[in-house]
Amino acid sequence: MRRVTLGVCAGLALALLAPTGVLAQRDDDWYRDVRPFLDKNTDEGSRRARLWQRFIQLRSDVRTADRHGDISLKDADNYYNRLDKVGRFLRDDRHLSNHEYDRRRRDLDHVDQDFHRALDHGYARRN
Repeated sequence: MRRVTLGVCAGLALALLAPTGVLAQRDDDWYRDVRPFLDKNTDEGSRRARLWQRFIQLRSDVRTADRHGDISLKDADNYYNRLDKVGRFLRDDRHLSNHEYDRRRRDLDHVDQDFHRALDHGYARRN
């Protein structure tokens, strides 16, 4: 009986430690991974999740281009400021209406267009 109890306890301990090990290996933020699934049952939650995902991806692209020197410091600062407006809204506002969703999505679309235009056509000014 003691062996069975010891085996069950060891199994539970391994089961609890497995997700932690996977996240540590991936070096990811767990909240970013689960954020889209937190409020997926509501339209507002799914809209918010789509905006968060787009915001995170676009900010990551700008950061990578900034680090590699593909865009100027002035352009990177401009993109960060525009992205931060959307990020502050998503973080601080409690209700995301259709109108606000469309507005924030357009803001992200404009940043994305300007960013890729600068990368594709070499419009980025080097400092």
